[in-house]
Amino acid sequence: KQSFPGLDKKVGDDDEAMNDDDVDAAAGQKVNFQLTSNVPTDLLNYLNPEDVTPPSIDGEEPGTAEKVEIEGRGEYVLTFHDKLNEKLTTPENYVVKIGETVLTAEQYILTATGLEDGCSFEIALDLAALYEAGVITDADIENATPITVTYDATLSAEAVAGEYENEAWVTAPEWTTEKDIVYVNTYAIDIFKYDQADPTKGLEGAEFELYQKDTEGNVIEASKKALISGADGKILVDGLDAGTYYLKETKAPEGYVCSTAELTIVIPDDADETFTVDVSFANSQIPHTGGTGTLMFTIGGIVIIATAGILLLVSRKKKKTDA
Repeated sequence: KQSFPGLDKKVGDDDEAMNDDDVDAAAGQKVNFQLTSNVPTDLLNYLNPEDVTPPSIDGEEPGTAEKVEIEGRGEYVLTFHDKLNEKLTTPENYVVKIGETVLTAEQYILTATGLEDGCSFEIALDLAALYEAGVITDADIENATPITVTYDATLSAEAVAGEYENEAWVTAPEWTTEKDIVYVNTYAIDIFKYDQADPTKGLEGAEFELYQKDTEGNVIEASKKALISGADGKILVDGLDAGTYYLKETKAPEGYVCSTAELTIVIPDDADETFTVDVSFANSQIPHTGGTGTLMFTIGGIVIIATAGILLLVSRKKKKTDA
């Protein structure tokens, strides 16, 4: 059975295991990527005859001298091509392995500048040279041993709600794989602060704190964000990871009652195709200022719009390139 180079791209982070589809991340967060190909059977075709055991193989099998001219033997360059979205920056911490063997930097070529195909980087390995050096064995050829590249990239601090496409493919002599695509998703919370007596009237100057909690229910101090509503009553909090957030009013607009309630917001369970969760939050006026005559406030509640667009998060297609 013959095998040829393939390509599988996966994505994950500290919270989500590597998978073939997508990962949710916050702006500024590191994301982990893995590219996997394999040692191909047709590597035998490109080895010098003295490198193949036996040196002459039947005409229908890989390794046949007639399949590759003499001048074409002795080198088999397999190249990983990786094209990150522009919002995924600073690829680093590369690890290249054949099976469980970690290659040294001298055993592959990393190119990260001057590429004409729009890639963020390329990693090229001469499999024939690695075979001659004993890094690749006959068993690796027979078993199509995986060749993996892992690295990290950072989702830009300027990333806004949406999905960011990242693709990769592999080329080898006379062979190009399909492009494999994964996505990095980030989200937003759009808060509207309004007058209970007039739902179209946005309230300026409402102050909030947005935060997350640990598994024991304690507020994670590093997650705290201080927010204040604008003239239109809106606050947009962008570049958020999936998860549960808590919103609490710390100061109401002048003349309005400040809420003491803690509002729970879950991302992204029912976020729409904009990757945004909409929250409406109402306050009543203080009675002596001409309000409703009650100290009650109401929270309009979380308005989460679910549409078929969410299928974008779970339905991924792989693209082909011409060999």
